[in-house]
Amino acid sequence: MRVTQISVQGLFGVFDHVIPLNLEDRVTIIHGPNGVGKTVLLKMIAALFNEQYLKLHKIPFSVLSVTFDDKSIIRVFNRPRNLKITFPTSGSTEQDFVPELLDAGGALPNPLVAKKQHPLPDWLSRRQQAISVIFVETQRLLFFPPHPPEKLILASRPSQNAPQLTIEKCSQQLSDIIQSTLAESAEVSQSLERTFPSRLVQKAFSALPETELRTRLNQIQQEQNRLASVGLLTNGNGLEFQSTLPIDEQNINALSIYVQDAQKKLGVFDKLADRLGLFKKIIEQKFLYKKLSISKEQGIVFQTPDGQIIPLSGLSSGEQHELVLLYELLFSTKPGSLILIDEPEISLHLAWQKHFLRDLQQIAELSSFDVMLATHSPQIIHDRWDLTVELKGPAQ
Repeated sequence: MRVTQISVQGLFGVFDHVIPLNLEDRVTIIHGPNGVGKTVLLKMIAALFNEQYLKLHKIPFSVLSVTFDDKSIIRVFNRPRNLKITFPTSGSTEQDFVPELLDAGGALPNPLVAKKQHPLPDWLSRRQQAISVIFVETQRLLFFPPHPPEKLILASRPSQNAPQLTIEKCSQQLSDIIQSTLAESAEVSQSLERTFPSRLVQKAFSALPETELRTRLNQIQQEQNRLASVGLLTNGNGLEFQSTLPIDEQNINALSIYVQDAQKKLGVFDKLADRLGLFKKIIEQKFLYKKLSISKEQGIVFQTPDGQIIPLSGLSSGEQHELVLLYELLFSTKPGSLILIDEPEISLHLAWQKHFLRDLQQIAELSSFDVMLATHSPQIIHDRWDLTVELKGPAQ
């Protein structure tokens, strides 16, 4: 399920906007003068899909409509005391839902609120589950760790927790992802090795012709080299097989099982390797004077040309913005998501801005998600004005 159009009426009592999404290219760019509601519109969509109804209610608007690719439409009516969310059904009838406006949208939940939100109706729950909406805000370099539960009531403001660098959190999370994938691969390996003798003796496999066997052995070597280049395998630990070595009939059976098992083991890494490869490619094209490596222990590691480690805190704000955004898009999203990005141009050099859309489309195609971004930068748009929707005032 995908969102095909978003519209709002009476935003700030002034603006009516209609935004059709570019499904083929997966990227929609909204632009316009300050004050027409670009950022607010992104916040409204995120609030609706993430059940932050109080946040949505506090924004002045009349009607918010979201159209899906099955032609269904969810409409939100902002009334003086509550929100009314409606969903047309067959004929002229419609279902509606009036959520309780609990303070669930801030950094801290309100410990004094004892009520629980009524269960969502199926028609709303299904759409929220089908489309994960992620809002990438302009302030993305710092985050506030959650308060321990026992200190929740004593903590009155998020600022009482010391902020941490988002890039350091991303690096640790990437390390965790790699470790988890390695553990999954090890589990597959143990299972295959345990059954290898019985499969060989019982001939519970498909023997491969010699030409195909050599082709697959070569493919395994190439894949191991690729995985080593993105930090998933250690150099020197891959398959060593000389293509000129003879293979007699006695070895064909054992090698047939070996290559089929090896491809299953390496297949565990496919999706992660594709993302790490694109991550490294984009970064290496831009970080010309720093060497990037991926470590299963440390995550993201940078070095100077002479081999000195550069702490992540030592990267410029533009470099951190680029890394955090790429990490979020490549490793924190799932297929079918709708990603909302506010002002991706922040702290980026003009040359990086011009390449941003190209990189974004590569990522969106790889990860199969849709993007709506708000920008003031013509460099971000570059030559893709066909992807833009201009938000105008009532007199324009």
